[in-house]
Amino acid sequence: LDLVDQREHWLQQSRDFFAKAENTLSVLEKLEVELANVRLPPNTPESFAMYAKVTRDVRSFTEEPLRLGYSILDEVGRTQPETQGVKRVLDEIENRKTYIESICSTSNEDHQRVQKALADFLAQYNDLLNWLMSSGQLYLQQHVDMGSTLEQSKQFLLQHHELMQDLEVVV
Repeated sequence: LDLVDQREHWLQQSRDFFAKAENTLSVLEKLEVELANVRLPPNTPESFAMYAKVTRDVRSFTEEPLRLGYSILDEVGRTQPETQGVKRVLDEIENRKTYIESICSTSNEDHQRVQKALADFLAQYNDLLNWLMSSGQLYLQQHVDMGSTLEQSKQFLLQHHELMQDLEVVV
C-alpha cells in the first residue's frame, strides 16, 4: 500500500513538473524569438536594462520547474529508466536557459566595459578639473599680462605652452 501511495505521489509530482516545464519551455522559446528580433541599439541604457531584466526573469521562472524536476530525480533515482523523460526535459530547459543567458551575458559584459570606460573618463576628468582648479587657475590669474614688447609676448606665449604641456601630462 505504501508503494502504491509513493508511486501516486511521484506521478502527481511528474504531472506538475511536466505541466510547468511545458509552460516554461514555451516561454523560453518565445523569448528566444523575441531576443533574435530585438531592434534596440546595442550598448544603450535601454538594451542593458532589457537584457538584465531578461536574465533575472529567466532565472526566476525556470527555478520552480528545475527544482521540481531535480526533486523527482532525487526521490525516484537518477539512474531509473522511469526518469528518462524528466531528465530529457530538464536538459532542454537548462540548455535553453543557458543559451538565453549567454545572449544576455554578452550585453552585460558590454555594459561592464562601458561602465568601466565611463568611470575611467570621469576619474581623468576629475583629476584634470582638480588640477585646473588648483595650479592652472592660479597660474592663469597671475599671468594675464602679455607684455609690451615682442620679447615679453614670446615669454608669455612660452609660459602658456608650458602650461599646455603640463595639462597634457595630467591627462
